[in-house]
Amino acid sequence: MAVSPESGSAPAKSAPDPREGADGYDSPGPYLQAQRKRRGVSLEQLAVATKIPRRQLELLEADRFEELPAMVFAKGFLRCCARSLELDPDTVLGLLYKRERAQLRARRRETSAVSPVGTKHANKLSTGRPRSPARAAAPQRLAGDLGSWLADNLGAWLGRLPSARILMWLVVALIVALIVFIAFTLASGQAETLMIKS
Repeated sequence: MAVSPESGSAPAKSAPDPREGADGYDSPGPYLQAQRKRRGVSLEQLAVATKIPRRQLELLEADRFEELPAMVFAKGFLRCCARSLELDPDTVLGLLYKRERAQLRARRRETSAVSPVGTKHANKLSTGRPRSPARAAAPQRLAGDLGSWLADNLGAWLGRLPSARILMWLVVALIVALIVFIAFTLASGQAETLMIKS
């Protein structure tokens, strides 16, 4: 339901204006705030029209989604606000996704700049093979500095392990396979004893 700035009531539904693009905005909060103010709608009027508490609307406009109950609520609130302001909900959610992608890229850059735990060198390939010739000669140095070589290689190996969730599912799959194998073995053994009695 769209909000009328004069009365707070809903006027007749009209299509979103295609000229109201989100160019120049990197996140949905400032975009919604600018569109709300441009239409002369107060936060109270938007809260009444959307049935979203004013405090949560303030959090949306400030892009503080982590303070909302869950991201699914933030997406629903953004969609509801966009409809109420006669904006394209997909444009508003597109800004949210653009913001999330930028945050993910920043986190990836931070983690790629940090070397794996237990390693002294961050210049290894993802396969764990050393890049420099000095590192390639590490097995020959085993007698001299076994501890540091072991720490380097153990840290690289631990960094290549799959996540705990994947390991858990592998263990579950192995247990299920073992149960199925035992069931078929027992079933085939019982079938043979019935054949002998007959």
